[in-house]
Amino acid sequence: MNNFISDYPVISLTKGEGQYFFGYYDIKAWDASNRYMLAHKVKFCDRIQEADDEAVIGMIDFQDNYKFIELTSTKAWNFQQGAMLQWLGGQDTSKIIYNDRVDNKYTSVIFDVKTKKKKVLPLPVATVTSDGKKALSINFSRMFTFRPGYGYAGIEDPYFDVLHPKDNGIFLLDLETGEKKLILSLFDIKELHINEDLETKKILVNHITFNPDGSRFLFLPRYTHTKPDGSKWNTALFTADLNGKNTRLLIDYGVVSHYYWTSPTQVLAYARIKDKGREIFLLDDRTGKAEIVNKEVFNQDAHMSTSPDGKWILGDTYKDEKGFQTLRLYNIKEKREVILGRFFSPELFTGDIRCDLHPRWNRTGTMVSFDATFENKRGIYAIDVRSIVG
Repeated sequence: MNNFISDYPVISLTKGEGQYFFGYYDIKAWDASNRYMLAHKVKFCDRIQEADDEAVIGMIDFQDNYKFIELTSTKAWNFQQGAMLQWLGGQDTSKIIYNDRVDNKYTSVIFDVKTKKKKVLPLPVATVTSDGKKALSINFSRMFTFRPGYGYAGIEDPYFDVLHPKDNGIFLLDLETGEKKLILSLFDIKELHINEDLETKKILVNHITFNPDGSRFLFLPRYTHTKPDGSKWNTALFTADLNGKNTRLLIDYGVVSHYYWTSPTQVLAYARIKDKGREIFLLDDRTGKAEIVNKEVFNQDAHMSTSPDGKWILGDTYKDEKGFQTLRLYNIKEKREVILGRFFSPELFTGDIRCDLHPRWNRTGTMVSFDATFENKRGIYAIDVRSIVG
């Protein structure tokens, strides 16, 4: 059996010993020059991370035979989103930010790849504004007890037995001054929408992302609840201003999965909406309008993002019945799908240690990279898409 099928050259970016991955699909992997791509390197791939497990943080040099340059390390990471590692700001090619555990506290660290200087901040980051000045923080210890693939090991959640803490939730962090402020507590989030289930269920924020201009953010609160279809939680999609005010419920508690801001006011999201079914929707944050992208093509849940020119959507699929994950592009205007490849993922990679492709664009939209396991280990790969996107 071929371990991958593609009509396009697939470039292996990582070689030698170790397990390599970048992490999530919607954060900056490439620097502004497209020369360096960030990556994590760990020693194992067959279990959930533990408190003493370190991840090496480095960058891949596209002008030096994809050499992996080690930079630093972290003890606050997971297999799905890494350490929230990303380039900081728009054109600054020398600073990155990532999460770490320092003195038994989760922190974020701004690291200059040229000078090696570090600036340690008081909270870990879950999303950063595009200008690199603000961040939002959530409770990664609470996440670990809920979804180990997205939380960090090493610090117990002090609110473990509290369903809706009033002094924990979403914090706004100033990356220049280190000032932090609780803008939405988990109790506040419970109160945003009347839902009887929420009164007796533990709630947390699973995903959260700034819009492109940093004026608003989107967040997915979830609460545990085993439903008839076997799913284990209910999810809603809210947006809010930078100060946590002017919240809007775009999708009620039920099924909401992956999303991506396509503009400061519009969001792609896979969700179930009453009378419309489970689809990929384009949501308008101003009006609440939900428009189905395409019922026939590109209609599965996906880690999706739009190209820098806004003409294409990049996405993936989960494993099919034969264990293959599909990497795909969708032309929005032409309503046309292009299959970039299908990649086998061994049975080992399942649950919280699975390896989703999590594809991401470079800064100019000429290349995509993705994490994969078709060589029986975690690795990072790339495909040049210039012949497709023009």
